[in-house]
Amino acid sequence: MAALLLNIISIISILPDSPKNVRVISDGKKERKEGDAVSLTCASDANPAANAFTWYNNKRDGTVELREEQGRSITVTVGRGRETFSCTARNPLGTGNSSVLDLQVLSTQTGEEPPIGIILGGGAGAVLVILLALGLYLFLRKSHKVEASGDRRVETNIQLNENIYIVQEKRDTAIYENSQPLESPYAALQRRDTDVYEVLKLQQKRSQ
Repeated sequence: MAALLLNIISIISILPDSPKNVRVISDGKKERKEGDAVSLTCASDANPAANAFTWYNNKRDGTVELREEQGRSITVTVGRGRETFSCTARNPLGTGNSSVLDLQVLSTQTGEEPPIGIILGGGAGAVLVILLALGLYLFLRKSHKVEASGDRRVETNIQLNENIYIVQEKRDTAIYENSQPLESPYAALQRRDTDVYEVLKLQQKRSQ
């Protein structure tokens, strides 16, 4: 019975079939440093063997086809953060797609993955600096407006006080001019006596 099963399996395995169990295999460990060159292989079970391959770099903003890399094995230079790759294998009977291979890329300076906390903290710090700068700008702008308004009020008050002073000065001048003393009765009487004396003196000369 066991021999019969083995024969059936061997017969099935040699039957023509499209690529199955397609997968991406990397040389060595999955954790790499930024800038490392990594060799990837698109493996599959197919009969006849797959003879055409397409490679993809799966990014957060979408999947990018690596048009320059079409062989069964390729070498890529990994960037910073997380790199993910997949491939498609084809033979005359069909096409098979692989699952995604994740490569953890470590920082070249520390040999560690950049902590997400540092990244988020840096972004939050930049936003905070922008908000502080905006707040300072609005505060200075408001202070300038208040200062300009205060200067206008002071100038108006000074001009009003000057006008009041001028009116008061004119009124005091008018009162002073109207309050000049009249000719005293004694002066008038003295002038009249002088006139009488001159008349009498003139008559005396005539009588002589």
